[in-house]
Amino acid sequence: AKSTPLKKHEIGALVISPTRELASQIAEVLSHFLKNIPAITHLLLIGGNSTISNDVKEYTSKGGHIIITTPGRFMDLLTRQCDKVNIAGGLKALVQQKEILFKHFIIFI
Repeated sequence: AKSTPLKKHEIGALVISPTRELASQIAEVLSHFLKNIPAITHLLLIGGNSTISNDVKEYTSKGGHIIITTPGRFMDLLTRQCDKVNIAGGLKALVQQKEILFKHFIIFI
């Protein structure tokens, strides 16, 4: 298990929701859980509410240890070169440790 805290742009959990509505609900519930844990940040990245550029700016400025997203927006973030943000690099913290990956990687289908 990782013994050091995640850095600002390291992603520790990725939640992929099939709909924007469900992603928004997940983010809302998660914000209540994390209210008293300022060391862990989360970020909602979905289409319809903001542009990819705005999502990139928010990730760049705030980071996000837990990313809640939809499949389409996630693919956009991985494939587009927006402001040189490296979402895939942020996922490296999640992927490096397979045992943590399978315990905490949540996919909603």
